[in-house]
Amino acid sequence: MDHPDPMDLTPPPERLAPSIELPSSALQKPDLKSMSVDDLAEFFATLSERRFRADQLFQAIHAQGVVRFEDVTTFPLTLRQKLSQIAVLGGMTLDSALQSTDGTVKLLMRTAQNERVESVLIPADDRMTQCISSQVGCKMGCTFCLTATMPLRRNLRPSEIVDQVYHARRYLNDSGKKITNVVYMGMGEPLDNFVGVVKSARLLMHPNGAAFGARRITVSTSGLAPRMQEFLDLLPVKLALSLNASDNRTRSAVMPVNRKYDIAEVLAVLESRPWADRQRLTIEYVMLGGVNDTELDARRLANLVRKLGITVNLIPFNPFEGAAYRRPDEDRVNQFARVLVAEHVAVTVRQSRGRDIGAACGMLDGVDGT
Repeated sequence: MDHPDPMDLTPPPERLAPSIELPSSALQKPDLKSMSVDDLAEFFATLSERRFRADQLFQAIHAQGVVRFEDVTTFPLTLRQKLSQIAVLGGMTLDSALQSTDGTVKLLMRTAQNERVESVLIPADDRMTQCISSQVGCKMGCTFCLTATMPLRRNLRPSEIVDQVYHARRYLNDSGKKITNVVYMGMGEPLDNFVGVVKSARLLMHPNGAAFGARRITVSTSGLAPRMQEFLDLLPVKLALSLNASDNRTRSAVMPVNRKYDIAEVLAVLESRPWADRQRLTIEYVMLGGVNDTELDARRLANLVRKLGITVNLIPFNPFEGAAYRRPDEDRVNQFARVLVAEHVAVTVRQSRGRDIGAACGMLDGVDGT
C-alpha cells in the first residue's frame, strides 16, 4: 500500500481543528458524551433547563457509566424521553475480547458506522494500563507499524475515545480490577486528532467523571512538532515522543514524518520545556534488528537526548506478517541499554505483551485475529 506523502501532512492548526471528521449526515443528533460540562450547560439552556442538569448528566455518563438516557434517574421521565429523541450518548460498542497467555486482553470495538477499533488492557502487578486508539487507521506511514497499512478513515470523536475506557471498565467490573493508567498508543496518531484527544483527555481527568490524574495519562506521538508544543501547553498529561532512530536518514526511512519534522526540530520542542516539565516527557525507541540497534546508534542516541534529562524507553520490534524488519535478540537489546546507561541516559526496556493475539506495540489493525 502506498503511504501518503508526509510533506502533504495537514499543517498544524492556528486554532483547535480536527483534520478528518464524520460527515454531517452521520451525526444528525448532538453527541452529549463528547461534551464538557460547560458544553452540556449550553445545550440544556437551549431546552430551557437549568445548569445543574449538565452536572447531573456529566456525572451519570462519566462517573456512573450510564449508557442510556432512560437510566439517568436524577432526570424526570419527560426529560429522559425528550433527550432520547433529540440526542445520543456516543455509539461505540464492545464487539469481542481476546485474552493472551500473559494476561493481556485485546478489546475489539465497533463505532456506530461499524468501523473496527482496538484497545488493549495490560495488567502488571498493582497496575492496569489501557492502550487506547484515537483514529480509525493512520496516515503517518511508519514502516514498523501494522496500523500504518490501513488508510486513515477518520478521527475518533471524544466520546469514541473515552468509551474505550468505559467499556473496558465494565469488562473488568466482575474481576475487581481497575484501570490505573491510560496511554494513547493504539491505532492512529493522537496529535493528528488534536481536538478529539484534548477533549477526551479532559473528560477522563475531570474530577466529577472518570477522575484520572494527569500523570496517569500518556499521549504518544510520532513527532508533529508544532502540535507537541501546543499540546504540552494545553494539558498537564505525559507526552512520549516516538523517535526510533539516531540519524535523520534512518528516521526518514522508517518514519516518513521525519521529512517534515526532523530529529532536531522534535527534540527542540522537548528541550524548550522547563526542567520541572520534563518529568512529563519520554523518548520511545522501537528497536529494529540490523537497522537502528547498533552500539553506534546507542551512542548517537545518547548524544541527542542526554541533555534533555528524560528517560528512553526501548521497545523491541514486534514482527507481523509482511513486515520488512526483524526483532533484535535479547543480548542486542541489553547491550544497547548498557551503552545508554554508561552514557548517563536513563533507560527502560518495554516487555512485549500480547504478541500471541496481535496486541503488542505496533500490531493493532482493527481485526479480531481469529
